[in-house]
Amino acid sequence: MSIDTITTCTTVQRNGRLKGRSGKRTHGRRDPTSQTELSEFRTPQIKVEDNLGLNQLEVCDIPQDMLFPGEYNVYLQDRLKSVVEENNQLTALLKERDEEIIEMRRKLEDLDSSQNSSALHHPSQLLGLSSIRHADMAACRVMELSKQVIFTEWCTNMTCIEEVLNRKEAEIKSLSDKLSATNGKLFDCRNRVQHLQQELKNAHKVLLCEVGDGISISDLISSGGITLGWRGRAQQIQVLQQRVAELTDRIKKSSDYRIHDTLSHSCEGIKCSARERKASLESAQQAARVMQQQLNEHIRKLDAAKARIKVLECEMNSCKSRIQLLTDKGLRDEDFIKILQGKINELEESLRVCKDEARLEIKKSEKHYQQLLDDHKVEKQRSVQLLSNLEDKEKQIKRLEDILFDLKDKEISTSKQEQKCGGELSEPLTGPVSNICPRPLENSDENTIKENTKLSLSELETKKLLELVGTVNRRLNDTRHECDKHKSALRHERQRLARLEAKLTRLEMDKTSPFSASKRLISAKKSAPSTSADCNTWSKEEFEDKIELLQEEVLTLKTRLSCLEQEKEDDLRAFSSILYGSSQKQIFSNPGAPCLPPIEHGRPSH
Repeated sequence: MSIDTITTCTTVQRNGRLKGRSGKRTHGRRDPTSQTELSEFRTPQIKVEDNLGLNQLEVCDIPQDMLFPGEYNVYLQDRLKSVVEENNQLTALLKERDEEIIEMRRKLEDLDSSQNSSALHHPSQLLGLSSIRHADMAACRVMELSKQVIFTEWCTNMTCIEEVLNRKEAEIKSLSDKLSATNGKLFDCRNRVQHLQQELKNAHKVLLCEVGDGISISDLISSGGITLGWRGRAQQIQVLQQRVAELTDRIKKSSDYRIHDTLSHSCEGIKCSARERKASLESAQQAARVMQQQLNEHIRKLDAAKARIKVLECEMNSCKSRIQLLTDKGLRDEDFIKILQGKINELEESLRVCKDEARLEIKKSEKHYQQLLDDHKVEKQRSVQLLSNLEDKEKQIKRLEDILFDLKDKEISTSKQEQKCGGELSEPLTGPVSNICPRPLENSDENTIKENTKLSLSELETKKLLELVGTVNRRLNDTRHECDKHKSALRHERQRLARLEAKLTRLEMDKTSPFSASKRLISAKKSAPSTSADCNTWSKEEFEDKIELLQEEVLTLKTRLSCLEQEKEDDLRAFSSILYGSSQKQIFSNPGAPCLPPIEHGRPSH
């Protein structure tokens, strides 16, 4: 898009707004401003029925947040800046291409100057050498570009990119259809203009035949023409014929003596006319000789042009053979691309299966984690109960010890007989206490040990699950970062694709337009060697553009394969870590169960 197209879009959009507002107020009135502004695009002399499809143009959408014209002007200025930057980039690229074309022409001229003798006898050999060199240069360039693109566009997320590509391709198709429709209307208008110009030329020729060679039509229009008594050739001829008829009647009525005088005068006039005829015959013979010489020169030029046409036909046949080779190569590349797409589909199916399995494993691990949390809560409650029981029993032991100390003091103060009785009574009291207390303590120690082991195992499992969650979050962040990178790269590639498509459309327009064809014919008549060099350059540019497009398709497929391989590796690693963690859990829960070995990380076998 250029600045003129943007200004026209803004005017049309503004007129559309005015139409909408006036339609709401006046219930269906037409806006005269839109008709006057659209009539500016039409020529005043030629009446063309359609307005070049300006009503069908899609104007840039206005954001709903913008209510004032100042904000809309700022928005349009930003759009203009972006368009100007794109134009500058395109001009820089065109300059680079022109410099490359100049270098290639200079190399071809050096080759022609060094091998003049061989080139005159064998032009096809020189074309073969130049084509081989260009093919080698293109191959080297292809290798360098493929290395750079593989290094920069490693590990892209193809699912998002394919969606964006499909959207952009649909937009490009719609825009190309609209562009082709507008181009068709333009060509129709140009053909009408040419037809009207031709009719005007024919009318001018007829008027000149009627008026005469020495009189201009503009002088007649300025002088007034028929209104001031001017007469054309046909009217003058009629008037003269009438006068001749009148004079013949007078001559018949006149006397005989006058007839003799007229006869003598007529004899003298016949002699003068004979002399004039002889002089005119001599001048005509001289003009015929000059015309014969010119005709001989034209015949020589025509023979030279025929020879040149034969040479150009040979060159055209060689170019056609080259084009056929390139089309065959493109078909082979398309077959290879289809095979790669089949492999990609197989890999995507395997990836889906792996993802489903991984999701199932994650769900199982989450359920197990929830069960562990519930067990942990139950064990905590049990430990709290055991601690409370221990505290109660310690209090009971302290109380019993106090009772024992009191009894011992009483036994010392009493007599020996009372001591014996007290000893007999105290033995059955102390015996059950000493026998009852250690057993629950031992049982409580064993229970606490078991609970501690279970708690340690649950803590280990929670740590592992937290580590897995951290790795998943890291992976999500990495994928988002890579997605942003690939989006920017895709934007650059889209810009490059748009430039190449614009170039291709320009070349096709130059080929298909009748004006360019007539110009080429005229230039071929004037200078034959310059046309052959131009044809070669155009064919080279077309071939280079086609090769670049095929290379970009191959590189996109390679990046898809590499991304799928890396995603498979990541999924295998996560799956192996999950399996290894589940096997360790089984070992902790069932010590006699067999252990799964960890899966070795590596590239998946194709």
